[in-house]
Amino acid sequence: MTLPPILASTPLPIIGAPLFIISNPKLVIAQCTAGVVGSMPALNARPAEQLDDWLAEITETLAAWDRDHPQQKAAPVVAITPQTGSKGIGLGGFQETDQLPIFSGITRFQ
Repeated sequence: MTLPPILASTPLPIIGAPLFIISNPKLVIAQCTAGVVGSMPALNARPAEQLDDWLAEITETLAAWDRDHPQQKAAPVVAITPQTGSKGIGLGGFQETDQLPIFSGITRFQ
């Protein structure tokens, strides 16, 4: 099985665990700069408006890392939404909604 192109630069196809309440930008940045796909539940950002600030902090910090370390670029980031990776309706945070299209504008790979 071939990895998706977004994972081609990672040394190992490892995804950091999205730890409820614990995962935050500092942890995600540490994961990504170590070559691990960083992840966090979007619900960890409270209030919800804080998610934009967190994503901006992560994006800006990792962009700076990539500029300073061109031979060891940061791994990608995954923000786990209430219902991810499932085409099912009736499960999870968006129970009666076809949820994948909702996130298509901010998602590179589904």
